[in-house]
Amino acid sequence: MYKKIESEYNHYISSKDNKVGMTEFKKKLANIIGTTLSNIYEIIKDGLITVYDYDLTERIEFNANTAFEKRSSKSLESNSSKRESSKDFVSLVVKELRSDYNINSVDEIINDFILNRQDEIKDMVTICTSTFYNYVEDGKIEGFSKEELPMKAKRKHKNKHKEGKTDPKGTSIEERPFEPNDRSEFGHWEGDTIVGGRNKKKSGAVFTLVERKTRFQLVIKMKDRKADTVYKAIKLLKKRYPELKDYNLRDIFKTITFDNGVEFSR
Repeated sequence: MYKKIESEYNHYISSKDNKVGMTEFKKKLANIIGTTLSNIYEIIKDGLITVYDYDLTERIEFNANTAFEKRSSKSLESNSSKRESSKDFVSLVVKELRSDYNINSVDEIINDFILNRQDEIKDMVTICTSTFYNYVEDGKIEGFSKEELPMKAKRKHKNKHKEGKTDPKGTSIEERPFEPNDRSEFGHWEGDTIVGGRNKKKSGAVFTLVERKTRFQLVIKMKDRKADTVYKAIKLLKKRYPELKDYNLRDIFKTITFDNGVEFSR
């Protein structure tokens, strides 16, 4: 690409009978290269050098090697800067991976921080899951190795669970240990999900648990309403509500009643 730009650009500026202006030329060059006009402007700016003729007359040319080296240096500086600025967030993710919680994936941790624990990452530069894995692959996280990644070998496989089925899971509602109108005993909950906004795919969801006797409610924000997401939300209840850590959850959640929506199929 750089050599092609060098050939076209230097031919253009050396020609004395150009029929198009510089802007029009750069537009055509962008089409030839298959890139944007703004990118062509940046590349040419990074590759311009001063050349002296035999009579010491100056002229400006584009040099492919100069452009390549300068832009490669910029890319390295940008990546390095991102790694440095996100160190605090990466350390938090690593700490969570090493915690006692039964966590399935890096994606689970990162989404939990961004969606539910923003106070803990205030003013931090965050990264996405794929960037975290890239850092691990390149050995850029000090003291952390690939072997510590959970379910690393399974990341590319689809979950065997099929969300299209709505067959009842667990104990049927007819067999629960209380009558529908009986609210005398603490510990029986009803679970549901709520999707907000017109664009349901992008607006996220809220998972709610309401205790039948006291009407006490637990609310967890989720990235979507998929079965895996709801499953993880329940599994991470203790972490999201630290006040539960000293209790046996089986004493608090004696039963949870859901409808047969696919989001509860796990």
